[in-house]
Amino acid sequence: MGFRPALRNLLVGGALLILLLSAALRWLDGPQPTAWPERIARGEALLHGLPAPDSSISWAMPLSSAAEAVYHEHLSPRARTAAPLKVMGASLLLMFTLGALLHSPLCGLAAVWLGLRLNLLVFDDAQEHILFVCLVLLVANLLALRARRPGPRWSAALGAAVGVSLLVRSPLFLFPLLLIAHEWRRGSPKPAERSWLPLWSVPLLFLLPWWFMNWRVHGLWVPFEQGRAVPSLLTAAMGFVSGPSASDLTSVVGLSPGESPVRWALFEIASHPLRYGAGVLTRGVYAIAFHPILTLCALGAAFWRRNSRLHRQVALLTGYLLGIHCLFGVVERYFAPIWPLTAVLAAGLLFPRRLPGDEPGLALRTAPLILLLLLGGAALGALGLAAAYPFRLSAPPRPFPAGTRDPWLWRTQGRTLLSRGEVGKGVQAYAQALSLDPRPDRFLDHAEALIVRGGRAADLALRSRVSDPASVSRSGILRTLSRLRRGELRAAGMEYAAALAIQDPCRLPRLRTPEERAFQEKVCTADDRLEDGFLAILESWPLPQKAEMLNGLSQLEGAPPGFALREAVAAENLGLCLAARKALARTLKAGRPRAGGPTFDDAVAGLKTPACASPLLAEFLKLPPGALAPSSWMRLSSLAASGDKKARAAALQGLARAEQTIHTDEERVQAALLHQDLGDPAAAAAALASLVQANPGSARFLSHLGVSLALGGRKDEAVRTLREALRLDPRLVDASLTLSGLLSGMGKSGEALAVYEAALASAGGTDTPAVRLLREEKARLTSSPRRPSHPSAP
Repeated sequence: MGFRPALRNLLVGGALLILLLSAALRWLDGPQPTAWPERIARGEALLHGLPAPDSSISWAMPLSSAAEAVYHEHLSPRARTAAPLKVMGASLLLMFTLGALLHSPLCGLAAVWLGLRLNLLVFDDAQEHILFVCLVLLVANLLALRARRPGPRWSAALGAAVGVSLLVRSPLFLFPLLLIAHEWRRGSPKPAERSWLPLWSVPLLFLLPWWFMNWRVHGLWVPFEQGRAVPSLLTAAMGFVSGPSASDLTSVVGLSPGESPVRWALFEIASHPLRYGAGVLTRGVYAIAFHPILTLCALGAAFWRRNSRLHRQVALLTGYLLGIHCLFGVVERYFAPIWPLTAVLAAGLLFPRRLPGDEPGLALRTAPLILLLLLGGAALGALGLAAAYPFRLSAPPRPFPAGTRDPWLWRTQGRTLLSRGEVGKGVQAYAQALSLDPRPDRFLDHAEALIVRGGRAADLALRSRVSDPASVSRSGILRTLSRLRRGELRAAGMEYAAALAIQDPCRLPRLRTPEERAFQEKVCTADDRLEDGFLAILESWPLPQKAEMLNGLSQLEGAPPGFALREAVAAENLGLCLAARKALARTLKAGRPRAGGPTFDDAVAGLKTPACASPLLAEFLKLPPGALAPSSWMRLSSLAASGDKKARAAALQGLARAEQTIHTDEERVQAALLHQDLGDPAAAAAALASLVQANPGSARFLSHLGVSLALGGRKDEAVRTLREALRLDPRLVDASLTLSGLLSGMGKSGEALAVYEAALASAGGTDTPAVRLLREEKARLTSSPRRPSHPSAP
C-alpha cells in the first residue's frame, strides 16, 4: 500500500474513532432500553427451567428472552449501562465495514456520519430491539462478503448469521429463499449455486432445538414467536396502517373463544384483497415518510449500481425487510433495522469511483466473522437452554437455594410465600432481593410485601424515585393499595385518580378513515392497563387480603366492573357466599365487563365452593342465556347440584340456559351427564340416544348411554349398548366396570369376569387408577363364594 492510501486510511480510522466517541457520549445521556417485567420473567423462566407466566415461554425467541433476563437481572449497574453502548457501537462499526465492502472506507465513514446525524440508531422498546438491528447489519456484511467470494463457506456463515437473527426476531426467515430465487433468476455463477444448500439449511439447524422445546412443552409445532404477531396481523387484515399497543385484540374484533385469529385474519384478507393491498401500500408510504430523502438517495444508488452484485443483494435485503413489515400492522420502531442499510446505500452516491487502496483489507473482512463468533456463542447458549427446558420443567421441584445471590429468584420466592399466606417470610425474601440489587423496582417489590403485611412501613419504600413508565404506573397502583389497606377510602380514591391520569393514552397513529377511528375507540375501551396492573399485582396476594383490596377498589369512583367481579370470585373461594353474591350483584348492575378484561366466564371458571353456587347462580340467571358460555352455565349447575333441593332447582334452571346455546356434541354430552347427576337418567338417556343416532360409530357416546340406561333401571338395554361400545373400543374402562357390575348383579358372574379380563388385556401393562380399579373388582369377584363356571368374552 502506498503512502497516500495509508495516510487516507489512518485519517478515516481517526475520524471513525471520533464519531464512535461522540456517539457514546450522546447515548450515555439518552434513555436506556425499557424493562418489560413480563419479558424478563420469560427469560428468567428459560434460564432457571421454571414455568413462564401464562405459559408464554414461546412468546419471544430464546436469545431474545435470555438477553432480556441477563441484561436486566444479572449485570451490574455499570455493565447495564455499557452493554447497549457496546451493541450499538458494534452496529456503527458494521455500518462502516458494510460501506467499505460495498465501495470504500470513505463510504463507510459517510454512512456512520449519516447514521449519527439522522439518529438512525436509538434506544427503543426492549434490549432485543438494538440487538436485532446489529444482527441485520451483520447479515448485510456477510451477504456482501459472500457476493465478493461465492462459495459454501461464506454461504454457511451467512446462513449462521440469519439463524442467530431468527433466535432474536423472526423477520428474516424467508430471506435465504428469496436470495436463492434472485440468484437463480439472474443466472448466478456455479460457485454460488453450489452454496445454496448451506444458505437455507444452516438457519434450520439453529431452529431445531426451539422446535423441539415447543413440541415437548405445548405439543405443537411453533416455528417462531407464538402469538406475538397476532395483533399486527389482525389490524392489517382489516386494512389499518398501524398495529395497536393492546396485546389482546381477539375479543375486540369479535373472535369467539377458541377461534383461530390467524385463520380469521386470512379469511378477512381473502375476502377483501383490495382493502388489504391498499393497506400494504399505505404502510410502505408511511415508512418512507420517516426518511424520504435518505430513501430516495438509496434508491438512486441502487439503480446506479444495479450491475453490481454486492449492491443488488444489499438492496434486496433492504427491500425485503420493508416489504415483510408492510404485510402487518406497524409502528415506527419496526422499521429501525432498515435505516442503517439505507444510509449505507445512500452514502455510495457521494463517491462516484473507487480510489487506489480502497479494496477491503483483512481487518474489514474478518471483523464481521469475529462478531458472528461472539453472537453465535450466545445463540448456542440460548439454544442449549431451549433444548433443556422441557426436561428441567418436568423434573421434580427443586428446593429453593437459600444461599443464592440471584435477586430474581429471591423475588420469585417472595411472591410464592405471599401467595401461600406466609407474609413475614415473603417480606424477608423481598428484602433480600433488594439488598442484592437495590434498584427502584426492587423498592417497589419490597413496598408491595410491606403493604400486604399492613401498617405504614411501605410509605418509605414508595418514596423511591422511578422514571420508567412501567414503574411509575406500578408506584401509583401500590399507593392506592396502601391507602386501601389502612382503610383510607377517600385518600385511596385520590391516589387511584392520580394513577389513572398518568396512564399512557391509547393511540393508533395514522388514522385515515372513520372505520379506523371506531376501531381505535373499541381498542381503547378494552385496553384498560390500570385495571390489568391492579389485577396482576393482586394475583400473588393471599386470598383474604386480595378479597379485601378488591372490595375497596370496586367502591372507588370510576372503577371498572372487573374489580367487583374478581372480588366475587375471591369471596366465594373464601366461603363468604353473601359477600360474593353482593359483589356479583354490583358487577351486574355496572354492566358487562370490558372486552379484553375479566369476563363472566373467567369468573365462573374460578369458582370452587358448592355452598355458594346456588346464590351466585341466582344472580347469573338474571342475565340472558348468551351472557355465559354453555360450559359456564353447566359448571355453575354442577357446583349447585350437590346442594339442597333449592340449589338443585337452580341447577336445573342453569342447565336449561346452557341447553339454549349449546352448539357442539361435546357440550351435549356434558349436559346429558349433568342431567344424570341431577337425578334424571331418563333425560340423560334420551339426549345421549340422539347423539348415538347422529354418531353411530362413537364408542364413547355409546358408553355414556349405557351408563345412563343402567342408572335408569333399563338393564337389558344397558348391557346391549355397553357390549356394542366395548366392541368398538375395548379400552373404555367405565363401560367395562358398568357392564361387569350389571352382569354380576344379574347372576352372570362368568360373563362379568370375562369382561374384566378383556378390559385388562386391552389395558396392557399400564398402571392407572382406572386399571387398578379393574384389578380390584376382578379380585373381589373371583374371591366371592360364587365362582364362574364357563366365562365367555363380551
